[in-house]
Amino acid sequence: MLSLLPFGPKAEATLDLDRIYLRIFHMPGWKLRNIPRADAFIVFTDATGWLGHGTSKYIKDKSDYRLDDQITSLAPIEGGSAVSVAVHRLPARRLVVANPFDQQKMMSGEQYSAAFRAATKEIEAHNGKSFTLFDPTDDWNYQERRVEPMQAARRIVDAILRSRDDGIRSANIIVTNEENLIAYRSLADRMVENQWKFTHEPGAADRGLDLL
Repeated sequence: MLSLLPFGPKAEATLDLDRIYLRIFHMPGWKLRNIPRADAFIVFTDATGWLGHGTSKYIKDKSDYRLDDQITSLAPIEGGSAVSVAVHRLPARRLVVANPFDQQKMMSGEQYSAAFRAATKEIEAHNGKSFTLFDPTDDWNYQERRVEPMQAARRIVDAILRSRDDGIRSANIIVTNEENLIAYRSLADRMVENQWKFTHEPGAADRGLDLL
C-alpha cells in the first residue's frame, strides 16, 4: 500500500511489504523529534566516529553532548563496520554509527552495503527490530555530484529490503531534499506496482530491488 500525504510528520510514502514496513518522511533535520520512535538510529560517519561528519551531523545538536566522547572512544571504526551506544535524548534506544568509507575515504556501493549490514547486525545484537536513518544522498554528493538521486534511493532501499534477514521489521527514511524525495516517491510507485514480487517471489528477501 502507498499513501502520499502533504504534510509532516506524516509519512510521504508507506510500503507494507513481506516482513518489513517502510516509511519515507520529508522534513528538515530540526524536526527530528517528530519522528516516531524506533529501536535504533543509524548514522554514517568516518573512522574517527566524529558526529559532525556525514549524516551524523543531523543528530549532533539533538543528542546528549556525551555521545561524541562515547562514540570516539570506540574509534577507529573500520570501513564497513558499525558500533553503537545507548541513548536517551533521541527517538530511539540506541545510536548506531557505521563507517561506509575505505582507507582512502572513498565509498563504493559494496562498501556502503557492508556498513549498512554491519549496522543492522548491531541492531539485531541488541534485540532491535526497527530503525530510522537520514537519506545520505546529499552527503555523498557534497562538493561533487557522484550519484544520481534514483541511484542512491535504490541503493538505500535495496539494503533495507535485504535487512529482513537480520530481523529488521520496520524502517523510517528521513529525506530533507525535494529532488531526492521525488526519486524515493518514484521508486515507491514502482514497488507498489510490483508488490506481488516482493511478497510472493521465492527468496525475495535475498534479492532486494533485483526484483524490479
